[in-house]
Formats: sequence, structure tokens, C-alpha cells
Amino acid sequence: MSARSIPRRRSPPPRRRSAAGRAATCRRPPFAAPPALERPARCTSSSGPTASSRRSRVGNIAVKRSDPRWFELTLANTIYGGAFNSRIVRNIREEKGYTYSPQSALTGFGDAGFYRFAADVRNEVTGATLTEVFKEIDKMRAEGSDGAELQGAKSYLRGIFPIQTATQTGLSATLNNVYVFGLPKDYPETFRAKVAAVTPAQVKSARVDAARLRELGDRDRRRLREGEGSARRRTRTSRSSTPTARSIPPPQ
Repeated sequence: MSARSIPRRRSPPPRRRSAAGRAATCRRPPFAAPPALERPARCTSSSGPTASSRRSRVGNIAVKRSDPRWFELTLANTIYGGAFNSRIVRNIREEKGYTYSPQSALTGFGDAGFYRFAADVRNEVTGATLTEVFKEIDKMRAEGSDGAELQGAKSYLRGIFPIQTATQTGLSATLNNVYVFGLPKDYPETFRAKVAAVTPAQVKSARVDAARLRELGDRDRRRLREGEGSARRRTRTSRSSTPTARSIPPPQ
């Protein structure tokens, strides 16, 4: 019998594991533990697009994405600065004209999150801007929100959620958050109901370490007021100079 007449034994094709099976065998890389929520906040101020403006940022550690308080914090941030008709936008943009596009965002991850306020303002109103930022934080903590303002924020969040998930890209991003951050499987179906169920008392108590943000603001405003005069003088004498970014340390 010739070698050509002997049939070859073909090896079976490799088994393909499902996505769930591959995920079950993946090891999570080690990460450092997130900072505690009691960590002091940080405020930064750096040179803006021109020598006469500065980028101001205020932020702190916040809750993780799967924290049950996420809905009340999101609603409180929407009222404070997360929407175009929010308090901080009306205050420092519409009424005082300090900045064009202030931003207030709450971002969550698997183990922790962060809060950040951001605005590009003129040098001479940097301290005044932070004064209004912390004043609105104090007002939210003291009074909360109720009535038409609270219902309007709820309607906004409940209204944009179906729009955000109307496309394949938006829906896949929402489902990815459910999988990555360990959210309940019914998160897309219950989001609107959970936003509607937030009470005024929950909005009032929702904060991202606002007390420490307030402490930091008192110190920062004194420093910024002391530096506003010199900043104006530097702007008049040298428009081409670019101040280096600096980070204001938290109070000890």
C-alpha cells in the first residue's frame, strides 16, 4: 500500500469559547486602592488661550459608578451645573458674564469617581468666579431643590436618556457601563423611574465632599485676590508671556 492511499487524520478545530467564558478566565490587573472620600479637594489655575484668561478647575474624589447614591448625585449636579439652565450657568454666565461655558461633571468608575467644575475666566474675575462657585455649593447644601426646578431637572434627565440610547452606539455604551461597572441588569429599563423617585431630601444631602470644597475655597480666594493685581500688571506689560500652570495645595 502506497503512502498516498493512507487517509490523513485531521485534527479537530479548536473550540471557541464564548465572551462570558473568556471574561471569567481573565485576571483583573492589580490597582492601587482609590483615595478616601475624605481627601481634601484640589483647585488648579493655569494660563488660558490668551494671557488675559485662566483655566480654573475645582474637583474632588466622588463615589464609584455602582454606588446607590449615583442617581441623587447626578440629579443634584444637573441642578447645580450639569445642564445649560443650571444655577452656576445662570449665575456666572448669564448674570455676571464671567465665562462663556462653565462645566460641572460627575464621573464614575469601577472603584471610585470624581467631581470636576471647569471654566475659562478672565484673570481679574478668577477669584470672584470661585466665590460664586462655592456660594452655589453652600446654597445647594443648605436649601436643596424643590418645586419646578427639581421637576425640570428630572424631566431633562428622563427625556435625554431615550435619546442617548436610541442609536446602536448609545445603547452599546449604556450596556457596556452595565457590564463593566457591575450595574443591575435592568438599569436601562429602570433609569427613568429611579430618577423620578429621588426626593428633595436626597437632593439636599447629595454632595461630593462639599464641606472640604468650601474650606479650600476660602483659602484659594484669598490667594487669588492677592494675585489678581499682579496678574493684570503682567498682562499689560507683556501680552506674549505665558504663565506656567500651578496647583494650589489643599489646606493642611
